[in-house]
Amino acid sequence: MIRLLSISSYEYLPLAKITSPTKISYALKFGYEFVQDCHRNLKRAAWERPESWLKNLKECDCLFFTGCDAMITNQEKSLDERFDLSYDFIFAADGNGLQSDSWIMKRSPATIDFLEKVLAMEGSANNEQDAL
Repeated sequence: MIRLLSISSYEYLPLAKITSPTKISYALKFGYEFVQDCHRNLKRAAWERPESWLKNLKECDCLFFTGCDAMITNQEKSLDERFDLSYDFIFAADGNGLQSDSWIMKRSPATIDFLEKVLAMEGSANNEQDAL
């Protein structure tokens, strides 16, 4: 089962109300599960993200994550038509390196170990982006 996860803070819920319908319709079209999560502790928001990723990844076969500021504008192709889902981790990169706001992870011992190592960096890395 593929799960599409999006996370926002309470302050960004108005934006999520605009972007989530594109994710919901995409998930429905291809039989994915959609989950909208919300940060509970704004001071730890960066670390609540990998906690949510790990929790959700353990409940599905493959997790597609996007932040609430992303929309799915092309709904014609499924994830497996766009990407080779045999890889454990498919991510976007930008000028800052690995992008923590849009990626696909397959549930495997390697990805679970990776996320646990990211979480272990709380307190020594500035945020989850740097920990990745």
